[in-house]
Amino acid sequence: PANTPPVAQFTVTPATPLVGQMVTFTSTSFDPDGDAIVQHVWNFGDGFTALGSTAFHAYAAPGVYTVTLTVTDSRGLSSSTSRQITVLSPVPSPAPAAPGFYIDAVDETHFKISVQGHPAWLTPRAFKIELETDGQFVSLQQQGTGVAPQGIVPQPAGGATLTIEGAVGTGRVDYIVGISPDASKVKFRLLMDIDGDGQLERSRNFVYLGSPLKHPPSNPFVLSFPPGQLTPFAQVDVCLVLIDVPGFQFIVCFNFSSL
Repeated sequence: PANTPPVAQFTVTPATPLVGQMVTFTSTSFDPDGDAIVQHVWNFGDGFTALGSTAFHAYAAPGVYTVTLTVTDSRGLSSSTSRQITVLSPVPSPAPAAPGFYIDAVDETHFKISVQGHPAWLTPRAFKIELETDGQFVSLQQQGTGVAPQGIVPQPAGGATLTIEGAVGTGRVDYIVGISPDASKVKFRLLMDIDGDGQLERSRNFVYLGSPLKHPPSNPFVLSFPPGQLTPFAQVDVCLVLIDVPGFQFIVCFNFSSL
């Protein structure tokens, strides 16, 4: 029988990466004849290439890149497939005067939590971030100055909960959190030693949402949105949590623009 070329196909995780974020390219190619696929060649569209059924690459600049995978079977036939991916720049962090938590969307499936200290905090003060989602947390990036981590920052492994603990002094730390495309809710419980007494406080008054820097109706609170549509952030619902127990128990939701 005639030899049929292999079928080239692949997945990209995350689908919309950030500049500098490691992207996983996984071949799901197959050969209709059952021949072995003996070569995978990747072209990432920015001048870099790689070999192997799984490849890893990080982009240095934002933009739209055409990624091409070429596969060859054991009888020498090849085929290629291409797809475009959009690489985004992280949302610029605000320059707030007040210490606390600043939350904004990065793209459809990523949000940023900026933990802001204060120039007078020569001794770092503790904070704690507790997150829950009805989907999964799939990535976590950290960058910042004036931060004293307590232990190792956890890396999400497909879980529905995520806890981050640390201490912030005169600087700021940014966390970019990725959620699965099927997630439609994220619950936030944010604590900080705002008065320096060694105890973690919880208040809506040191939590700021979006570029208008609006306070949520409660702390904890829930962001509710259509799956895969964290942006535009102005269309996200912010929900009041009256019972602070595991799960999403809230009574009233408000559109972000109406807060």
